[in-house]
Amino acid sequence: MEVEGQESETKRFRIASPDEIYKHKNRISIDSPMVRALIKRRRMARRRSYTGGRHTWYITDIAYRE
Repeated sequence: MEVEGQESETKRFRIASPDEIYKHKNRISIDSPMVRALIKRRRMARRRSYTGGRHTWYITDIAYRE
């Protein structure tokens, strides 16, 4: 998942189970507040997330691995 913030800040994450996030960089837990807020949203859908403060994030890309 790739998201863009209010100031054009871009972040790319791979959603993973909580036990997988500690071994790999750029993974985020399925249980995190950000993922919970963004889950089930479409690309460029506006959704607010609470990650240390109030931020608005836009989903810019979604990729699935098989």
